[in-house]
Amino acid sequence: MKNEWVVLGSQSKGRWMGRMVALFLVLSLVLTGCQGRSTPPSSVTRLTLWQGVNPPPNRDVLQKLVDRFNREHADIQVESIYVGQGDQQMPKILAAVVGNATPDMLWFAPMLTGQLVELGALRPLDDLLAAAPSLKDLDRALFETMRYQGETWSIPFSTNNVGVYYRPSLFKAAGITELPKTWDDFRQAAKRLTRDINGDGKIDQYGMLLPLGKGEWSVFTWLPFSGAAAAN
Repeated sequence: MKNEWVVLGSQSKGRWMGRMVALFLVLSLVLTGCQGRSTPPSSVTRLTLWQGVNPPPNRDVLQKLVDRFNREHADIQVESIYVGQGDQQMPKILAAVVGNATPDMLWFAPMLTGQLVELGALRPLDDLLAAAPSLKDLDRALFETMRYQGETWSIPFSTNNVGVYYRPSLFKAAGITELPKTWDDFRQAAKRLTRDINGDGKIDQYGMLLPLGKGEWSVFTWLPFSGAAAAN
């Protein structure tokens, strides 16, 4: 919820994600459109999933899980369709809602929840979750991200954990022998790593890099650092 909301921890990623996708596919008949669409009688329930899983290798993993779900549930068949990243999805969602041609399920970034609820495009999932035998598979720490105005509108699909990468060779060149353990240590290490390498009076190497921009990614990467710094 990035976009993407569940901590994998030490569990097997494939097995865990498979359970989550299965639960997602069974539960999340979330997009309602302006009014309900009639479905031709059939012994097979056919569902459409709009998703923005990226990069492409991750979409391949999702497709394998969807294929496995379809093999194991002959009466429920899901078609997974890539519709772009979160900022690309909203125009398509709006067009689908207005045109009463919504998908049955939607992978979406959590910051879109309020807009989708106001559009009347989502249906709450509390009743379905209450009856779900796989509810225990959901990470309880993420339930707050699923709720808006007292109701549950989604289930967690995936999450991202932000980490700091460092280059041992640069630490060695700057005389840093231990990894920072506190924010003050981190600040001091960043200062020592910020250098004018060629002696022209201009900084060539900065001790810390965080992305800038107006997109979700910048917010996603900055918030953990600002929050943790404020807490300390």
